[in-house]
Amino acid sequence: MSCSIGSFKEVMVYGYACVRTDLVKSFAHDKIERVYNYDTPCKSVTTLSGRAFTRLPLTLRDMSTLCKNTLVVVVRENYLRKKESIPIIPLIFCLESTEYGSFPAASIANKNLDKSPDLGKVSKTEIRRMYKLCSDPELSAEVKQTAQETFKFVRVKMPNLELEEIPAPWEKEPESWVKAWELKKATKSKSKAASAKLDWKSLLKDPEVATPKNQTSSACLIQ
Repeated sequence: MSCSIGSFKEVMVYGYACVRTDLVKSFAHDKIERVYNYDTPCKSVTTLSGRAFTRLPLTLRDMSTLCKNTLVVVVRENYLRKKESIPIIPLIFCLESTEYGSFPAASIANKNLDKSPDLGKVSKTEIRRMYKLCSDPELSAEVKQTAQETFKFVRVKMPNLELEEIPAPWEKEPESWVKAWELKKATKSKSKAASAKLDWKSLLKDPEVATPKNQTSSACLIQ
């Protein structure tokens, strides 16, 4: 199924550097009105409808946390947009390409099974957060449905930068993903499991009124 990036008025683009996400972003800037980036919540940015993205305070100063929390911000924004009958902002994730191929689902779901852990490290953490946003039992069915509608995984067809919409890694290889994910949960330390939640789930439990727990500043800590 083709994914025409020109059919959107505004979009956010994520993906692996090795599948030329940089070129897709440049192409998007030429085709549509607004292209948002992983650091959008750190800036004073409004959407075409005049809405402002949530300025989500961060508790860790690292790229992975910034990128993952921006995914939460986009899902929250789209949840609210649906309530107001405003078109959602799709997040296009460049997952694979005709030149590079793809990463095995198990290596994405569980970093301990990854034979090339430094390749696409941040992108793999992003995909794991996307999976949680689409499936976590602590989130409402409405929030998870919004996440599923928001995330569009694509294959980049070179050299013409054609985008083909493809299943999410957990849908493409469900058995491998679930097995690796369950192994990941079984080996995670209790202290890490507790800290991994941070505040992002509280922001989505009631997106219309929620604010991050124990955080009152609206400034983004990563500049």
